[in-house]
Amino acid sequence: MQNKSIKKESISAEELFLPLFSEIRELICGARRAASHNINTLLVITNFEIGLRIVEYEQKGSRRADYGEQILTQLSIKLSEEFGRGFSTTNLKYMRRFYLEYHAKNQYIPETIFQKSQDIQQFGRTIGQTVSDQFI
Repeated sequence: MQNKSIKKESISAEELFLPLFSEIRELICGARRAASHNINTLLVITNFEIGLRIVEYEQKGSRRADYGEQILTQLSIKLSEEFGRGFSTTNLKYMRRFYLEYHAKNQYIPETIFQKSQDIQQFGRTIGQTVSDQFI
């Protein structure tokens, strides 16, 4: 009779490691998807609010066409200097148009999202405070 060598089933370190890596990878991917979704939502709401403020500001002006164009050009320059791309005169016009098209239909949306944002910020400020700090 020949001795058949019995193979021990050995699990490599990589095989042990892969499930952990897979779980962590899924956590990161899920967090990135959620962050992307939330950022996109906030950008839409911010653009809506920028459009609102432009419309409100323009309605107080007297010479609408020339005056409004000058305001958007100046606003575009200042915002672009501070925040970079995305605030061209054309984009500001789109933001204004976006507000004008949707303000009657979705006026409650910005209030809801900004309220949630403020609630999160308030919640974040209280985390880590000592009891004595909360009473000051």
